[in-house]
Amino acid sequence: MQRSSAPLDRQMLRVLVTLLTETSLQRAAECLRQTPEAIENALHKLRRVFRDDLLQTVGTALVPTAHGLTVLESARTALWAIEDLMAESSAMPRRHNVPRHINTSTDACELALAHIAPA
Repeated sequence: MQRSSAPLDRQMLRVLVTLLTETSLQRAAECLRQTPEAIENALHKLRRVFRDDLLQTVGTALVPTAHGLTVLESARTALWAIEDLMAESSAMPRRHNVPRHINTSTDACELALAHIAPA
């Protein structure tokens, strides 16, 4: 299956949610089973799409911008709506065991992996 050329697709939403939750390129890459370089490239694209840095470096940490936090909530909602829609229209099992509100690093990895790894 070829990736969409649309500015924002399901995979980009996954990257966005994981990056803004993990606040680390390395941890996001691990959660999504991608290279840090791939995550960094996705972040550059996301920054162009949203016309915002989304994450900024403060000291040695990455911190979501105010707009990044706003985008995070909308992205979570959109991602779950897409997954629910796909579950209704296919044999894809629903992921009710994955938390809808991400609060920890572990939750973010579970969310990312639930969408990538088959049940």
